[in-house]
Amino acid sequence: MFQCQIELLINVLPENSEADYITVAKYDFEPPDLQVGKEVWVHWEVWNKLYSLKCKVTGRKNVICSKGTHPDYKDKYVFLLRIFLETEDREDKLQEIKENLKKHNPHLK
Repeated sequence: MFQCQIELLINVLPENSEADYITVAKYDFEPPDLQVGKEVWVHWEVWNKLYSLKCKVTGRKNVICSKGTHPDYKDKYVFLLRIFLETEDREDKLQEIKENLKKHNPHLK
């Protein structure tokens, strides 16, 4: 089975020294031409509010999950393509998204 996961860099916890990526989309196909350096717009709804963010592809990672290791497909072998994005602008919107995520997910506080 193939899955493509689009992930946006968003550090929800400021003290966290590692990068936090949140999945904004999943597909069962590889979106065409999403190579490192490519500019892309993400239209993402977070708790009933739509955000439009200009992003750039910063990385790609191929992951092979043996049967039982993928959280969504325990009974299948999965080839996972992870595509990483970072916002190019709208830091104010990113901050608003972070606050909204924290508000609706108490474990992030």
